[in-house]
Amino acid sequence: MKKNLKIRGLKVPPSIILSNFCDDERIKNNYDISFEIWENKDQQEEELKNFDIDLCIIPLNLSYKLFKNGSPLKLLCVNIWGILHVMSMSFKEISWNDMLGKSIAIPMKGNMPDTIFKVLTNKNNLKIFENCEVKYCDSYQSAYEKLVKGEIEFAVLPEPYASDIELRGANRVLNLQNEWGKSFQSKPRYPQACSVINNRISEEEYKIFYEVLKLSTIKIYEDMHASSLKGEDLLGINKEIIYTSFSYCNMETISGTDSLKEINSFFEILENFSDEQNELNELNEFIAL
Repeated sequence: MKKNLKIRGLKVPPSIILSNFCDDERIKNNYDISFEIWENKDQQEEELKNFDIDLCIIPLNLSYKLFKNGSPLKLLCVNIWGILHVMSMSFKEISWNDMLGKSIAIPMKGNMPDTIFKVLTNKNNLKIFENCEVKYCDSYQSAYEKLVKGEIEFAVLPEPYASDIELRGANRVLNLQNEWGKSFQSKPRYPQACSVINNRISEEEYKIFYEVLKLSTIKIYEDMHASSLKGEDLLGINKEIIYTSFSYCNMETISGTDSLKEINSFFEILENFSDEQNELNELNEFIAL
């Protein structure tokens, strides 16, 4: 009798990793799989509340908050290493100072686009939030639409929204991964999203899960055309947009242990340059593998 396996993902290209995972013989032959995509933030929050999920990919800082609040989960691996860009319809190349006095849309206050943007402006001693017209939006789509309609001059957008609007004539004026590397003298990346597993998953199982997730990530880049077609079917996003976004998604599956140094550095930076505070005394217990 097959064991039930409940898997969830966001409506973004990294969920193709999870789809590939479900298609692997070692998974589909041994589990009765329930794989669904969260359509919005409310659906995600509702299911994460009780965490009756076996595997999902969610933002790193959110996963640690859930762990600290008692959710039965652990981090298996980091999959996404930064997918954020500042986009503009009217500017082609800018410096941070060029944004002063301008208008900018930031989706979902307190979430990763807001956090990363805020960290970088604080690190670079810029008072953008005091000297710009910052408009918080309740969704990525809302920020996207404000830029398309010319209501604002800049928008912080993740993939695939950045690729989508680029195909409509917008420019990538700041790559926030590159800016992170320059600001903190590090690799041009940060651990943005990770795979977490329920504590009910055994060590033997999650070691297999990790190997399958690694191969599922590599598979995307081995055949980006086929992967973009799968993404279109899975996510309802045009295959050309998904294909373009793969080059900017920074998808690489690395175990929690091998990512630990960068995870620790990331949380320390958030503590120093944002409103987010994370007690790191349980970080080792948070890592499954």
